[in-house]
Amino acid sequence: MAWIDVIDPTQAEEAQLERLLGVNVPSREDASEIQTSSRLIARNGTLYMSAIVAYGREMEPLRTLPVIFVRTGEWLITVRYGEPDAVDRFVERAGNREWKLSDADSILAALLEVIVDRIADRLEFIGSDLKKIERAIFRRGTSGPDRHRGPNVTRRIRVLQEVLERIGIHHMTSFGLRECLHSLERLLAFRRSHGRDHPPTTQFHLIEDDLRAIADYDHDLNNSMDFMVNATVGLIDVQQNKVIYILSIMSMVLTPPVVIASIYGMNFDLMPELHWRWGYAYALLLMLASAFVPWLLFKLKRWL
Repeated sequence: MAWIDVIDPTQAEEAQLERLLGVNVPSREDASEIQTSSRLIARNGTLYMSAIVAYGREMEPLRTLPVIFVRTGEWLITVRYGEPDAVDRFVERAGNREWKLSDADSILAALLEVIVDRIADRLEFIGSDLKKIERAIFRRGTSGPDRHRGPNVTRRIRVLQEVLERIGIHHMTSFGLRECLHSLERLLAFRRSHGRDHPPTTQFHLIEDDLRAIADYDHDLNNSMDFMVNATVGLIDVQQNKVIYILSIMSMVLTPPVVIASIYGMNFDLMPELHWRWGYAYALLLMLASAFVPWLLFKLKRWL
């Protein structure tokens, strides 16, 4: 195989590789440049290309690192300052002879294919989890007596807050994956525009098609996340308004009894009810009646 993989090279190792192959090995700072012109360079027949590669497990925060691809002569050199799982997966699949790796371009195409597959897997995981989040937001599948009663308001708000946190994590992950997609798109476009000596193979074109499809899927996921965030915030407002609504009703129901209790709590000597035998019972019944009437009115108006 015409592939040299360099992991966390020291300055001595970079110098040795430059003497053997006659190429300049870019540093980590060069690979991390924001400007596309700094990360994609053609010099003396050698292509220096850099892409942002995602790695990490699905349930872990997304991590990214720049990977440098140097295409020179019959060699492909990759320089990476970390160990993304996509490269390990490529080595495993290459060992199983899944591809016909005959030259540097076929190795580059196969390696990019695995990197793109890894991005697609991460987005598919986000899509699958968003379906679970959607069910948690709208409580689909609820049946029985709890269907209309609904869950405890406090518990419901807590669930919706957790939903917002999960959507936020997925949004940050999607943003990082989008950065990876854009860097790969620029790399493939650069490789295509500098393919006079080594025209791009069909596999490169297929990878570009996959990138466009994945970008569309990522766009759909972001639209779904925006909708879910708006729906979740709206539902949290509804739940909080329920609490305020209940408190308002309670205050309206309890205000007349409080007024009556305040009147009879003044203890004036000329209050005739103070000397009644049934004055205490009369005041209690009057307070209960004054609370029952507003409650009955709200019930008839279907405000409760």
